[in-house]
Amino acid sequence: MPIFNDINLDNWKESEIWTDSLWIIPKRDNSGKHNGFYHGNFVPQIPHQLILRYSKKDEIIFDPFVGSGTTAYEAESLKKNLLA
Repeated sequence: MPIFNDINLDNWKESEIWTDSLWIIPKRDNSGKHNGFYHGNFVPQIPHQLILRYSKKDEIIFDPFVGSGTTAYEAESLKKNLLA
């Protein structure tokens, strides 16, 4: 089976990746560059979880449309490279 991420399966419970099949996000993240001024972007927790779940160290995150920069900021905060 291919390896899609850097998750250590021996201690996956300690990781910050959500493992539930339904992601209930009680409050929008307003920290850092997510000041909550523009709500046209999607909830920052979604790209954060997807980048953690489906990328490895030093991989490039591809965001062809960029938009409001939510994915770009999350890639930056997770120390990933971004191709926009």
